[in-house]
Amino acid sequence: MQAEAEALSMRAKHDLQEDPRGGLHGPPSSAIQSLSNRFIVAFRSHESKRKPTTTAYRQQDEGLGLLAYLSATAPLVPLPPAEPNPPSWPSSVYIFGPEDAVNGSDLTARIAALLSELNNVTTGHYSSDRKALLFKPGTYETDIEVGYYVQVLGLGERPEDVQFTSAWGVHSKPMGAIPDPGSLDNFWRSAENFHHASPWGMLWAVSQASPIRRIRVDKNLTLSVPGAWASGGYMADMQVGCLQLVQFDVGGSTVLGGQQLLSIHAVVLVSKEVRVRKPDTVATGSPRETLPAEGSETALTNVLPNVALTPVIAEKPYITIATCLHISRSVGPAVEEATTVPFEQVYVARAEDLTSTIQSKLTSGLHVVLSPGIYNLTATLTLTFKNQVLLGIGMATLVAPKDGSPCVLVENAATGARVAGIVLQANFAFDKATGSPPPSSLLEWGRSGVTAGEADPANPGVLSDVFARVGGPDTDRKIGTL
Repeated sequence: MQAEAEALSMRAKHDLQEDPRGGLHGPPSSAIQSLSNRFIVAFRSHESKRKPTTTAYRQQDEGLGLLAYLSATAPLVPLPPAEPNPPSWPSSVYIFGPEDAVNGSDLTARIAALLSELNNVTTGHYSSDRKALLFKPGTYETDIEVGYYVQVLGLGERPEDVQFTSAWGVHSKPMGAIPDPGSLDNFWRSAENFHHASPWGMLWAVSQASPIRRIRVDKNLTLSVPGAWASGGYMADMQVGCLQLVQFDVGGSTVLGGQQLLSIHAVVLVSKEVRVRKPDTVATGSPRETLPAEGSETALTNVLPNVALTPVIAEKPYITIATCLHISRSVGPAVEEATTVPFEQVYVARAEDLTSTIQSKLTSGLHVVLSPGIYNLTATLTLTFKNQVLLGIGMATLVAPKDGSPCVLVENAATGARVAGIVLQANFAFDKATGSPPPSSLLEWGRSGVTAGEADPANPGVLSDVFARVGGPDTDRKIGTL
């Protein structure tokens, strides 16, 4: 594997240029890129053989579980020509390293300026701007308020590789007046794969389409502010509180407050204190022993149903920057048993790409990462290969073709496919004869009447962080792609 990594690195002769707006982005320079800046996509699955989730979860790792996966270790098809690694990221992707955070306040100010319009409810709510902030392993004394269409991503193999230690760290505040709307307009943003080591905890006061994943929070995780509404959201593969191996209690609590309709998956609550106002919340895969005792005043089970049986766990793919293709199996919440895909096998799409260009990359057998932007599709993006991945970052938005066909189609033969991290947006689709929209959809998984590629229970296809909307920036509500 090391030899393969070294061979691939000789083909990766691209570098990233410094961006005066903060961090690094493409296009690449002619400098030879060192192996340490290569990118990979990591995947993982876990079959628990119908054991209780508490057992299955412990088998996954010691606290957090990113669990996404690609079962095949062989290429999807005979490999097409290698894509550049590191990729040629567009200007909507910003990559920061510890060297950028020598003065934390300076980096905080740079990022605040970069995101100023997206942190304003008037200019950000239906903005055409999309951004992804990627952080290399290291420690950042930096505050980042995550606004509309922004995603913050750590590039480590485990959450502890990227640490935010400042007072606020990565956070989302209410964007409306208190109490109403409060955080009810906080949509379309996300954060994942880092360690939030703020001295008081993490604030993530959001509503729908604002997931957080694979984050370790040492102190409190607060999901609303006093007196302000919040409704919805999703968290997965989290650890809230101190490490379980620590013998003294420095952990925090999960404060739901005015939050309601929250979905929780595979979250370890080290502190058993949960303060909640609304009971409209569901959990799956959270270890029973990490929850408060039944009948206690703060018992999570009194307000939060916990689905204790998870036969197969398969989660969202994620991106790392690594020294080679091998993922470390050292103790801790790393990605043991993961299959990793180097970016030589991944096409990084840009919003200005022709739909036919992106489809040709999928047809050639490559995986595709959609960089931040709005993609006005002229045809459906179709996944045809087993275990193929279509992953968006920075709230990449696919606008459906005008003929009513879906944004994405996963063929029956594409068992184990992953579609993640995208916003599906409806388009105008009128039947001129009747003046009404034709039958249509935004995403189709399989074709009716086709038997090839029957579903494999041990290798399920998975949708992660996929959001659909009708209307939005389009003023005409007679939109047919429903």
